[in-house]
Amino acid sequence: MAATSAPSAHLAAAVASPVPSWGTAQPVPGTSAASGAGLQAVSCAPGGTCTAIGDYDTNSASGKIHFAITGKNGVWGQKQQLPGLAAFAPQGAEAQALDCPASGDCLIAGSYQFTDGGGVYVQEEVNGTWGTPAAVPGVPALTGSPGSAEPTGVSCASPGNCLLVGVYTQGFEGLQNVFIAQETGYQWSAVAEVPGLSALNVEGFAEPSGESCPAPGDCVVTGYYATDTPAGAIASRPFAAVEADGTWQAATQVILPTLSPDGTGTANSLSCPAVGKCVIAGAYQPAVTASPSTGFVVTQTPAGWSAPVTFPGVAIDAISCPSAGNCAATAEDDTANVADVINEVHRSWGKVSPLPGVTGLTYKSTKAAVSQIFNLVCPSAGNCTAAGTYYWNLSASPPSQNDFVASEVAGKWLAVC
Repeated sequence: MAATSAPSAHLAAAVASPVPSWGTAQPVPGTSAASGAGLQAVSCAPGGTCTAIGDYDTNSASGKIHFAITGKNGVWGQKQQLPGLAAFAPQGAEAQALDCPASGDCLIAGSYQFTDGGGVYVQEEVNGTWGTPAAVPGVPALTGSPGSAEPTGVSCASPGNCLLVGVYTQGFEGLQNVFIAQETGYQWSAVAEVPGLSALNVEGFAEPSGESCPAPGDCVVTGYYATDTPAGAIASRPFAAVEADGTWQAATQVILPTLSPDGTGTANSLSCPAVGKCVIAGAYQPAVTASPSTGFVVTQTPAGWSAPVTFPGVAIDAISCPSAGNCAATAEDDTANVADVINEVHRSWGKVSPLPGVTGLTYKSTKAAVSQIFNLVCPSAGNCTAAGTYYWNLSASPPSQNDFVASEVAGKWLAVC
């Protein structure tokens, strides 16, 4: 369905509920601290069945073992080794993205190494059974040698109908652009650059920040690309590319009328509650090194994208829209350095306000210096879950940090925990 920020918009199905109750963190069954196990992504299908993927070290010549684990209602099964990956990628592989459009139907996208470059692979679960990994076609032709490609996200409108988005570099120059590949009826197209993006990306650096497919053949990709300013600085501009009824339109700059030629702006998040109703959120600054930021939200229209709704003093990091005109967004405050939330109700945006309890976050009596939200999911209007990080001891390298979660219920954000 619609992907917002990693890991997956489907995560909303399980982590947000009318009466939030957070369980105790638990180890992944079948792993131990000595194995160095880690999770790469989690996705929850409609109905509440969740899948997580990760890997652990065997401390042997066989290297890492990649696994999947499934749970529902807070009960997780045993990890299951993903078949065939070690033989497919003997030089190493890494999963980067996961989406589960239905229970027992998931897609993993990752990267793997080979001589003189790297490729992209997919591994699919169909009706509860994981298949073996397969290379996404067309990577060597797109990247040249040496070159590499790495997925950044996937969005599946339905099982067997998915969009894969990532970045690639070409030859020795190392210029970075954005690619897409599409699955239709379980058949993958060759990877290709986002149509029209090269014409915008003249400085050779572009980065995707969101992808969403509310229906097969109807997708949106957003991100930003580098450009020169009149003052000679390297800045960025937000872009969007739209697929309608199976045909991609050329990528275009997201127009922000108050962004000056010397300013810089990025699209940071995307949410598509329905075909033709996508919303992009981000931020811009009056000059490359200037502050404060101004957050913005633009909405898809039949003619393109609406004029931005702006929020001075904050940078919007994530947005989730369970229905058209009903969204929640999270932001970073330039002055207070705390995590903020903003809600849209019936197409009317409210005020920016700190997440309740975030200013009082402490660790062993040390007050948090900075807090930010890195993931936001909203399964229904006014019911959301946010996950974030707070930092203290900023002089340390890296700074000390801990995580927090918060829930919105019936339009009211509860205190962080």
